Amino acid sequence: MSKNIHLISRWFIKEGYQKEAEGILKQFEKTAEKEEGTLMYLIHRPKWNIDLVSRPTPKQLEVLFVEIYEDKDAFLKHVNNQQAYLKKADAFRYFETPENQPTQAAAMVEFLKLERGFIKPELNIK
Repeated sequence: MSKNIHLISRWFIKEGYQKEAEGILKQFEKTAEKEEGTLMYLIHRPKWNIDLVSRPTPKQLEVLFVEIYEDKDAFLKHVNNQQAYLKKADAFRYFETPENQPTQAAAMVEFLKLERGFIKPELNIK
């Protein structure tokens, strides 16, 4: 049985802070890429003005992360790095936060169990 941690996480950017949040997301990617144990880290935003329609319709300021970590320790290290960066950059204000926890992003996290599937080697993410 794999010890890998698979998850999706949804964050929500506050209205009027899209530009600032984009800078934070770029830094998240750079940091995650250097983290030992972070195996996959993809940041998605809803795609608008195409012939396909998402159901249910996502919020325009939603950010969806798709992540895989080597194990629980790698995941927790990533979370600690991310939270420290948000605090240092005073960036929690760019994202929705719980009312009673202003220094924590209001993330919805779902841990996943890989059932089956594939990733073709020719996939070019960048």
